[in-house]
Amino acid sequence: MRKLTSREKKIAIACLGMIAVYVVFQLFIRPSKKRDQGLLNAITERRQILEKNTQTLNGTNLIEQKAKTYLETFGQKGSDEEETSVMISDIEAAAGKFKIQITNMQPQKALARDGFKVFGIQIVLNGSLLSITQFVHELQDQPYFFDVSEVQFEKTLGVDDTLHGRISFIKIRFKPTL
Repeated sequence: MRKLTSREKKIAIACLGMIAVYVVFQLFIRPSKKRDQGLLNAITERRQILEKNTQTLNGTNLIEQKAKTYLETFGQKGSDEEETSVMISDIEAAAGKFKIQITNMQPQKALARDGFKVFGIQIVLNGSLLSITQFVHELQDQPYFFDVSEVQFEKTLGVDDTLHGRISFIKIRFKPTL
C-alpha cells in the first residue's frame, strides 16, 4: 500500500473524528438525553401529584376547621343531664320572653344514635297563637337550634285568643370525636 499524502491523512483524521463524535453521541450523549428527559418528565409528574395532594390537604384542613366549628355549635358539651338542664333553661327563658305559660315540662331520655344523641322535651303550654309562633321560631333559630317533632293545639274555652297545646322539642348533639 502506498503512503497517504498529507491531505489524505487530514481527510482520514477528519472522517475518524466525525465517526468518533457520532459513536460518542450515539453511545453516551443520546441515552443520557433520553434518561434526562425521562427524569424531567418524572419530576414534572411528581410535582403535579404533589400540587394536587397539597390542594387536597388544604381542603382537608378547611373541612377539619368547619367540623370543629360545627362541633362547637352542635357538639355535646356536658353529660346528658347537663344538656337536658340547658335545654329546659333555654325553653323557660324563651317562654318568659314571649309570655308563654308552661304548665308541664317532661324531659325525655336521650336516645343514642351512631355518633350523636337526640335529646327531647315535651311541654304543655298556654298562650296566644302569635306568641306561641314567636316562641317556637325563637327556639328553632340561633343559638338554640331546637327541632319540633310534635305539635298539638286546641282552643281554650271562654278565653279569647288563648291556645292550649303540647309541643315536643328535640335537639341533636354530636359526640365529640375530634
